[in-house]
Amino acid sequence: MDIRKVVESRYKEIESTIVGGLRDYMKGFGYERKAFLGISGGVDSTVTAYFLVSALGKDRVVGLLMNDEVTSSQDKRDQKDVIERLGIEYHEHDISSHIKNLAEELSKGLSPEERNDEKLMNRVVGNLKARTRMQIVHYYTNVKGGAAICTGNKSEILLGYFTLFGDSAGEIAPIGDLYKTQVRIVARKLGVPDNVLLKKSSPGLIPNQTAEGDLGTEYDTIDQILHHKFDHGCSNEEIVERLAIQPHIVEMVLERVRMNEFKRRFLPPVIKIDLFI
Repeated sequence: MDIRKVVESRYKEIESTIVGGLRDYMKGFGYERKAFLGISGGVDSTVTAYFLVSALGKDRVVGLLMNDEVTSSQDKRDQKDVIERLGIEYHEHDISSHIKNLAEELSKGLSPEERNDEKLMNRVVGNLKARTRMQIVHYYTNVKGGAAICTGNKSEILLGYFTLFGDSAGEIAPIGDLYKTQVRIVARKLGVPDNVLLKKSSPGLIPNQTAEGDLGTEYDTIDQILHHKFDHGCSNEEIVERLAIQPHIVEMVLERVRMNEFKRRFLPPVIKIDLFI
């Protein structure tokens, strides 16, 4: 079954499973904790926020806006738009100076070659940003007695396209059993505005970064490869034949999955939907 069409046909089941799973998880603590999450202006955090409000009510959801000099003006507008549409509490923090000062201090322990390696420094500082943002989320949960929510999807989890102990360091991943292309269908069903829904995905860690640029191909292709491999158990050769795509693309995607296996040992629980059983 097409991974997007299954969302269209079983959307109510998806919605009730995620909303019910969130309610059950939060009830397990015996008191009404608030849920805290980073709002980036992207589709994943937006969909997660919509589900949280459906599950808990707007008074128990808090959005955190943690921007820096790389954050686009469009993302900033979209963050506020989502906050206003949902009517949730939010707190805004600019992390630019903190990241700059911390990166400068830490770089004192590096060799000149390491400090001058632009690609290396972009990756290292990018991960520092992701971990700092989740530290802020946990700061609030510590003070308020709340839950830190992850916003990652199934595609990112399988690919390891997240920062270990950064954006993955939460208590539960509500949309972690939905592929990226499925999240977009869900977003449309939820009424997420087009300015968020149609935006190119980006971690927002370095200038002009896009997820598909990092991954080497578009999510439509990636998700079909992952679906055939992990939901149907197809071999690489079968995937090439079924999808009529070049073998090196299949190999590239699945090699990223293999190389990042270690990351998946440190993930929060995912609300299982089991769309392909």
